[in-house]
Amino acid sequence: MIRSGKKIHLTGKEYVLLELLLQRTGEVLPRSLISSLVWNMNFDSDTNVIDVAVRRLRSKIDDDFEPKLIHTVRGAGYVLEIREE
Repeated sequence: MIRSGKKIHLTGKEYVLLELLLQRTGEVLPRSLISSLVWNMNFDSDTNVIDVAVRRLRSKIDDDFEPKLIHTVRGAGYVLEIREE
């Protein structure tokens, strides 16, 4: 993947997660949906597997760039969208 001319290496799961977010741009995706579509399983609500995966993806595609693309919707999930700051 390339963002702002910088080549970014993603793991297989990071790529699948990003692809899901891109396919549903602007749609808040609950953790349960992400776990079933990316990992083909349902994680307990107490696990932080999804949060860790999103954090790692953000560190690669968002931390050094503007605008930020992946946003947390508290109590609901994650959304990929460009927000006006």
